[in-house]
Amino acid sequence: MRLLGAIPVLFALLLAQGRPQPRGARGQSDAGDGPILLGTDPPGKLRPNPPSPGGGGVSQRDAGPDPVHQELQQLRARIDALEHERAQTQQNAQKLDQMVQELQQLRQQVADAEGRRQALEEQQQAQRAQVQSAVDALYVAQQRLAGGNYAIEAELDKAQ
Repeated sequence: MRLLGAIPVLFALLLAQGRPQPRGARGQSDAGDGPILLGTDPPGKLRPNPPSPGGGGVSQRDAGPDPVHQELQQLRARIDALEHERAQTQQNAQKLDQMVQELQQLRQQVADAEGRRQALEEQQQAQRAQVQSAVDALYVAQQRLAGGNYAIEAELDKAQ
């Protein structure tokens, strides 16, 4: 009895191990030799999706960066502008420092020239005072000689 129960199982196994049946030529539903068409619109009849009432369709959202990326781009542009402005400010500061140094040098030159001018003026005044003193001594000596006093050696030494 056991053998009779195993026969249907063995028969099923033998059928399963048999050769597969060869497949025939592909038909129209299997795409055959013609083009493979995907989607519901036939070629040349594709049409865009109607615009959604909410304002931006998928194509509009995918066409550009989202608000976060836009803000990131704006911030990067602002950073670039600020870095450019900082570089310009540094150049201006360097030019200003150079001009300040030149101005200090010019002020020092003016102060040196003024000091030399004052020293020269004081020297000229001292020379004028000496000349005036000599002229006064000669005048006194001339007055004494005219009065008959011949003791004028002190005045002549002073004038010399």
